Amino acid sequence: PLPQVRLMPTGGVDANNAADFIRAGADVICVGSALIDKEAIAEGRFEVLTENARRLLAAVKEGRGQS
Repeated sequence: PLPQVRLMPTGGVDANNAADFIRAGADVICVGSALIDKEAIAEGRFEVLTENARRLLAAVKEGRGQS
């Protein structure tokens, strides 16, 4: 009903449901805990954040029908 309104879900979004949000009409997603892992940061395991970002990006691409 409001096609001019851009949507950005901000709660509960993770790699398991990001594609669903995009397919449902979200233009972008906002993530927090799905990306940032405080324990991994404290331990210097920044590759965990890289992997989280990779999974989220793949989910968004899937939702947009991209490979």
